Amino acid sequence: MNMRSKIALMVCLFASVGAGVVQAQEKIVAGYTSLTANAPLFVAKQKGFFEKRGLNVELQALRGGNVLVPSLVANSVQIATLTAPSLVQAVDGGLDLVSVTGMSLINLGQKDSALVVRTGSNVNSVGDLKGRRIAVGTLGSISQVLFDKWLMMKGFDPKAFVYVEASYPQMPDIIKNGSVDAVLIPDPFMTAITKSGSGTVLSYYFGEIRDDIPGMINVATKDWAQKKSKEVALFREAIDEAIAFTAANPDAMLAIVTETLKLPADVVKGTELTRFKSTVDTADMQWWIDTMNEQKLLRTKLSPAQFTTK
Repeated sequence: MNMRSKIALMVCLFASVGAGVVQAQEKIVAGYTSLTANAPLFVAKQKGFFEKRGLNVELQALRGGNVLVPSLVANSVQIATLTAPSLVQAVDGGLDLVSVTGMSLINLGQKDSALVVRTGSNVNSVGDLKGRRIAVGTLGSISQVLFDKWLMMKGFDPKAFVYVEASYPQMPDIIKNGSVDAVLIPDPFMTAITKSGSGTVLSYYFGEIRDDIPGMINVATKDWAQKKSKEVALFREAIDEAIAFTAANPDAMLAIVTETLKLPADVVKGTELTRFKSTVDTADMQWWIDTMNEQKLLRTKLSPAQFTTK
């Protein structure tokens, strides 16, 4: 089942559960995926940047866009950390979602996500992976979309590669036991695999595409964002303050990530520091639209203006 079908199914399920939820809530539930790329959200909560602006923000860990998107529609969460491709696919599927703030950036030379191959798999180049099993968090995820973009840049046909779904926490085990020959994986899970010796990095492909690609984005339904414009503005201020804090205090930021995600300190300590940016430009979203059209992932004609609250 592809990502769009999963989202459609989950929307129906979550809508029935959330039908009785009152739209106007004092508490803002922010759903997130357990990645270091979402550090500003964790910092804003831990350092009280939401609270000092009168916002009652509760963080809730959820697995991926196929759960976060239906949660937004059902109003069980009001803001969610989505990857840019998850946001684009949701809007392409007819959902009226908009960006609230930017979060992480993908840049040339970045090394916090990679193609990791199993130790002993005899994979020495990406061509050796043709027809072999590569684990991705979700089909159509940012990892797969960027990997397919990278493959096309290298002259390979992405259809020659076999993808299977697995959650990031599962990947260290399935690459170790040989269920897959490679994984497309971000930190802190990438570092956990390489430190254990069960896998090695074949390519930091995220860092070989272009500079300043928006990765994670805080997203809300357009209806909620318009009704709660004051809260949205304050939320942006808190994320801006959190981004400034992470830039000035990287060790403190990693400590907060370690505590929030309940991960071993030595694993998080070895991760690369991600760059963050709170704005999402229309040119950035146009790049994602063009990339996903190139891979024939979209069915409708999208405008980058659809992804803003204005």
